[in-house]
Amino acid sequence: MEDHSSNERKEISKSLKRFFGVGDFGFNLMTNIETYYFQFFLTDIAKYTIPVVTLIATLTSLVDAALSWVYGVLLNTMKPMKWGRYRSWLAVIPWLVPFLYAFQFIKLNDGAAGIVVIIVATITSHIAWNIPFVANISMINIASKTPDDRMALSSTRAL
Repeated sequence: MEDHSSNERKEISKSLKRFFGVGDFGFNLMTNIETYYFQFFLTDIAKYTIPVVTLIATLTSLVDAALSWVYGVLLNTMKPMKWGRYRSWLAVIPWLVPFLYAFQFIKLNDGAAGIVVIIVATITSHIAWNIPFVANISMINIASKTPDDRMALSSTRAL
């Protein structure tokens, strides 16, 4: 009979190794659609003027950049929910993202209200997708116990 010491750790599952990057695939898909299509939508479909498009793009980018350092702090300082510090954010927020994201690509009217809706939708969808994105990255150290496992999960995300 083999002696199993308490220091021996169980390797992560093959399904976790294979599917860990699925959330990152969704994140990259959304960011690529936004990168390549958002300006086209604002100018050619919604028919906003270049100064309005510039205002929308600049304001949303500045707010996103200003908030980008907050997500890790937020995750680490808030009281963990029932599924844990990071996993909870992966369960609670992602279902909101498609709804918020869709409002970036809806022109309600030609007035200021339509512009405000697009700006608010862009900012809130970025918040809603960045929190789970950071939680997913943070899960690498929680889900893996060895450098090989961490490398496998990081590689799956990159792939």
